[in-house]
Amino acid sequence: MINAWAAPQVRDLSDRDINRPPSRIGEAVVALSQRDLLYPLRETMAFGTLDPVSLHLANDWTSRAMEVLTSLEPNWDSYGGRAVDPSAADYAKRFVVPLLAQGVSAPAFVPTSDGGLSLEWHRPSIQLVIGVPRHQNADNRPTAFFADDVAGDEWQADVEQTMPRLVEALSRFLIPVE
Repeated sequence: MINAWAAPQVRDLSDRDINRPPSRIGEAVVALSQRDLLYPLRETMAFGTLDPVSLHLANDWTSRAMEVLTSLEPNWDSYGGRAVDPSAADYAKRFVVPLLAQGVSAPAFVPTSDGGLSLEWHRPSIQLVIGVPRHQNADNRPTAFFADDVAGDEWQADVEQTMPRLVEALSRFLIPVE
């Protein structure tokens, strides 16, 4: 596992930065200024208002992580591993940036040997993993796996088909605002 979050050139967005309460600006302003970054998940999330400063920090930090992962050397895992495909990195970035800006904790970005990417959130007894394949199409789409060992809740589904459950699962990874 390559931990891009641990690389000094990547980790420049601290929990303190994304822990700030968001400012109360209109969703339309953010949509106009950050249109290409916002993933449709923003439409269904009510974690807080997206603020341009948080979006900028989250975008910069995530972009740097994706640069590291898309430039991995061939055979990075000694099993013929490929660098993360740019389409998987782009999907991950569009998915993660608005989450970070709304106070969801940062996932671990884990490259897969076939050029895909896993977005992983872990807490004691709770895990959420989004698998992003190298090439997405109708038969090969991102999937979510969620498990809460205490509640006995476990499911796996296509990301696009399970938005309400996915939003609820992501809410368990919100950073508490002091």
